[in-house]
Amino acid sequence: MTLPHLRGFRLLSFILISCLLFTACGDPNALNHRRSQFLMGTLVKIFVIEKDEKLAITAIQEAFREIRRLEKLMSILIPDSEISKINQAAGKNRVPLSKVLLTVLQRSLFWS
Repeated sequence: MTLPHLRGFRLLSFILISCLLFTACGDPNALNHRRSQFLMGTLVKIFVIEKDEKLAITAIQEAFREIRRLEKLMSILIPDSEISKINQAAGKNRVPLSKVLLTVLQRSLFWS
C-alpha cells in the first residue's frame, strides 16, 4: 500500500538507494562527493560516489532539501514546527496535523 502523502519520503529513499546502487558498479573514474549540514539537531553528512559532479551535487541537494522539509515538520528545536505546536498546546487545545506527521505518529505508536 502506498500513501500519496509520503511522496517526499519515497523521493529521498529513491535518491539514496539510486546513489548506493550506482556506487556498486565500481566505476574507477567515480569521485567522492561529500557535503555536510547541521540539521535536526545533528551534523548530517552525505557521501555520493559518482563521476558526474553535477549529478552528485544535485542528488545531495535534493537529499538535504527533503531532510529540511521533515525537520520543519518534526523538530522540537523549531518553535513553529508541527511537533512544537503540539507540545505547546498539550492539555490545552487541539492542533491540526498534516497527513505526513499524522502517519509518522501513528507508525511510531504502532512500533512502540
